[in-house]
Amino acid sequence: MKGKQAVFYILLCLIFCGLGVGGMLLTGGKKEASTDVAAAEKKEPGGGQNADVGADSRQTSEGESDSKAGEDTKPEEADAGDADITTSAAEFEKVLVRTREENDKIVVLDAGCGGSDEGESVSLSGGNGETLLTEKEITLSIARECRKLLEEQGVYVVMSREDDRDVTDDERVYLANELPADLFISLHTESTEDSSLYGIGVVYNDAFYMEGFDNAALSRILQSETCLAANEKEAGISVMQDQAPTLRLILIPGAQVQVGYLSNMQQARLLAREDYRQKIAQGLCNGIIKALDMEKEQGNE
Repeated sequence: MKGKQAVFYILLCLIFCGLGVGGMLLTGGKKEASTDVAAAEKKEPGGGQNADVGADSRQTSEGESDSKAGEDTKPEEADAGDADITTSAAEFEKVLVRTREENDKIVVLDAGCGGSDEGESVSLSGGNGETLLTEKEITLSIARECRKLLEEQGVYVVMSREDDRDVTDDERVYLANELPADLFISLHTESTEDSSLYGIGVVYNDAFYMEGFDNAALSRILQSETCLAANEKEAGISVMQDQAPTLRLILIPGAQVQVGYLSNMQQARLLAREDYRQKIAQGLCNGIIKALDMEKEQGNE
């Protein structure tokens, strides 16, 4: 019995020792595994698949932040008066549609020529020698002054050009039709072989008609008011020929005002004066306001 008990005790001791050694080995293995993982994480920050997800999350957040920052700093959209007609048609059309929705009265002032197209010109003798007076600078000067006067009357004005640049006839027509504006007023000068001719005239398209208000009526108002304000002779109203290509294609009331003859030296010198051009601009403004009121009275809004 004593021998069996001794064997039994020996077996128990062996079992306990084996369990202890196994536990130590198991714990040591876990510690080594943890050490290996930690080392791996130190070598590759963020660690494994979770690191990729974290990076993607950061990129997404940064992208969203950049996007929001872009939205916050996005400039206000330009209106038609500020927009450049030479931009893409799609973008410019959006501006035109919004402009039409937000304004009751819209007029396109078309300063004739521009850029490489100087139009008619005349050489004036001044105190400092010869001065070249060009159609493109005269029409732009009058258009700018007229715009200022019209805006004071609550009329929204869109310019076909704001400075000395090339603008095609197609761009001028597009501007008038896509708004669509209420009136299209084009400004030009005249020049003929007969240097005795002078005054302010108007050219219009007689094929265009609106009930109670057509281009002939518009032309009469413009010539009368402009000549009155500038104390100038009426040079007559005529149906367009080849001198007014834009008038053939616009779908709104319009006229081309010939603000003077550069072939007449007396009138050319007057057109070189700022105060004379301001009088013409005032007369155009008066005529445009009357025409808009008449158009509204006839129900052509």
